[in-house]
Amino acid sequence: MAVAAIADVAAVAEVAAIDHPVGYAVALVVHIVAAVVGFGSLALSGVYGGWGRHLESRHDLEDMRRYFAKPNWAARSIWLVPFAGGAAVWLRSGAGDLGQIWVIAATGCWVIGIWMAVTFIWPAEGGIRPIVNQVLPPTGEPVGLDELDRLCRRMGRAAAVCDVIFTVALMLMIFRPA
Repeated sequence: MAVAAIADVAAVAEVAAIDHPVGYAVALVVHIVAAVVGFGSLALSGVYGGWGRHLESRHDLEDMRRYFAKPNWAARSIWLVPFAGGAAVWLRSGAGDLGQIWVIAATGCWVIGIWMAVTFIWPAEGGIRPIVNQVLPPTGEPVGLDELDRLCRRMGRAAAVCDVIFTVALMLMIFRPA
């Protein structure tokens, strides 16, 4: 409890020394929310991808159908992450800090994460959508499970990479190595 109070005092003192504290706070909140919502949604897609490989009932397919019924718009918030983060760094300490190693490394993490989403996760989600809508015929056995397994495996692996990337970027932003 005391550590949290000291951290709060340090955070308030840091914000008080910033030229544009409201702009910084807004940019930081947008950055954090976009990262948590975006990468969290990618992680959830990975969970569904893992689950989709081990469907045991028609009810499981119905759950998959509900999750993949629409595009994962929440995950698209990761496009905001570098812009809001760059604005927060710039408002906090000026443009010179944009060249720090931790900022460059975190931006590299974002590039890898967005590449994984655009190249693997979002196309897999798009491929899963029609399969889960067709795979559950009114009677008989489900069809198309081999393709569903392939797409779920691909999405699960890419989402796992994004989880690691998110964790690395989070550590870079917390500890800010020079």
